[in-house]
Amino acid sequence: MALLRTAITVYVTLSMCANTIYGQASFEYQLKAAFLFRFTEFVEWPAAAFSTAQSPIRICVLGSDPFRDALDRTVEGQRVHGRNVVPVRMRRIDQVSGCNIVFISRSEANRAADILMRLRGSPVLTVADMDNFLQLGGTINFVTEGGRIRFDISMGSAQRGQLQLSSKLLRLARTVRRAG
Repeated sequence: MALLRTAITVYVTLSMCANTIYGQASFEYQLKAAFLFRFTEFVEWPAAAFSTAQSPIRICVLGSDPFRDALDRTVEGQRVHGRNVVPVRMRRIDQVSGCNIVFISRSEANRAADILMRLRGSPVLTVADMDNFLQLGGTINFVTEGGRIRFDISMGSAQRGQLQLSSKLLRLARTVRRAG
């Protein structure tokens, strides 16, 4: 009887925890959402990246959304360089017009090369957390090292998009691949 009571208590506790966590991003993606927001402070986009002086900085998630509500909560009410910061979700590459940052979800890994080819030369900071992302033409790739979230940067990709990355951001990167 005591064993059954313990089993039921464990089951109920785990169910409650699962219900609490469901709908919330994992801690990993909460941190990555914070990184995405902070990247906006260390990137300078060309004027042509915005249709007006009041246009928001749009952080777009392409594919399935691993952030859930973490990205919304992170950017809510935030302004950077005099612009509002707005999260946007999309399923198709033809929807990324007007995006300043595009996080390419792992659900799009098999199409990442095509997506990056389509965005090549656009003033868009491309970000992901997948193998070979920089080699495919991405700008920033998240990596986990020693239990910490770090990131690598491709200067060639940034320069093709006419993006100016702050030296502060470059110093925080685990590695920086120089252009050329």
